[in-house]
Amino acid sequence: MIVIDFGTAVTYDAISAEGDYLGGAIAPGVEISLDALVSQTAMLRRVEPVAPDSVNRAKHSDSIQSGLVWGFVAQVEGMVKRMVAELGGSAR
Repeated sequence: MIVIDFGTAVTYDAISAEGDYLGGAIAPGVEISLDALVSQTAMLRRVEPVAPDSVNRAKHSDSIQSGLVWGFVAQVEGMVKRMVAELGGSAR
């Protein structure tokens, strides 16, 4: 099983069929990533972390939402794919 928790950090935990913790990974969370983007750039403003209709967006605020939301979706998909492969090809 793979357990993903979105909080201050995004944690990925692998659990065996017997319930044993096998290991995991930790990445910066959505809010921390957004805070860093806004505080470390001169012209980008805070946006609500909601998914826009598409990835390619013209307005800055929509572009930030796209990168934030769809970027994290891609991260989760990629991490799950790698973890499943390391667990032998199947997991819930």
